[in-house]
Amino acid sequence: MTTKKIIYVDAFKIRMNLDLEFGCCHEKCIDYNYYAPKFYIPEDEIWIDYRFKSEQEMLVRLETEVVAGDTTCERRESRKKIFLTNGSIPNFKLSTASRDGLKYVKVDGSVVRKFIDPEFIQGGHGIVYDFVPKDEVWVDAINDVAELDFIYHHELLERRLMEKGDIYDNSHDAALAAERKERREAGACYPGDEKYVARQISDFYV
Repeated sequence: MTTKKIIYVDAFKIRMNLDLEFGCCHEKCIDYNYYAPKFYIPEDEIWIDYRFKSEQEMLVRLETEVVAGDTTCERRESRKKIFLTNGSIPNFKLSTASRDGLKYVKVDGSVVRKFIDPEFIQGGHGIVYDFVPKDEVWVDAINDVAELDFIYHHELLERRLMEKGDIYDNSHDAALAAERKERREAGACYPGDEKYVARQISDFYV
């Protein structure tokens, strides 16, 4: 049980103005072994995207509890054993549309996180996730409608590169770069960009 303050933030605003790789729940981290450390979060706070309030308890545990495993994959499997709920999985596919020769599926991510993969955030495709059909790209509909296309295009490019034989790590990096460019074209600006205006951390609170 954490003693840190829960701070609700706008993750969409963070991904457009500070950190593209902010998910939905994070605490301060300066460990160089951690992927995309969140050094900017105050020590006594845990940030949660306000859209995920209903999943707060599980997400805080997921972020703060240490699990067994030396590699990212091993720790991911440990989290599944701890956090997943057994039982019949409710329908979570909210809509399906044909797009780019694939099925673009908007899903209720809370159901996916509860029953299938607790770390499913934003979106995914079948070459990375074995629970996603190969001809589908999933996007979590809980995210701000203004960024659903950014997420979809990220997953689509990543999938295409992996389909051609590249590994996930390279494909993900390329998709991140393309996503950052697309977001900039829509008004995003990040630390280090020529027109970036310094912000207060509280600017991201809701």
